[in-house]
Amino acid sequence: MTEEKRQASEEMRKRIREAVKAGRVGFRCCFCREHIEGEVHALLLISGWNGPEEQQTSQQWFCHAACFTKATGETAQGNP
Repeated sequence: MTEEKRQASEEMRKRIREAVKAGRVGFRCCFCREHIEGEVHALLLISGWNGPEEQQTSQQWFCHAACFTKATGETAQGNP
């Protein structure tokens, strides 16, 4: 990922955090589709990881920690 894309991504995360704190945005889990209360976890998919950085793109999804663990068998700290 280029520095320009990295900065744009960080700016987007900052705006999302501000909107959440202000109560303007909610999050839905990409696994169970339920609203997320409390701590929000994000999954970041980078396409073209093994290619040139300028051709990489990214997408972000949100989920409950328990749903992530159930779907993948992994925890935020690594294998259960």
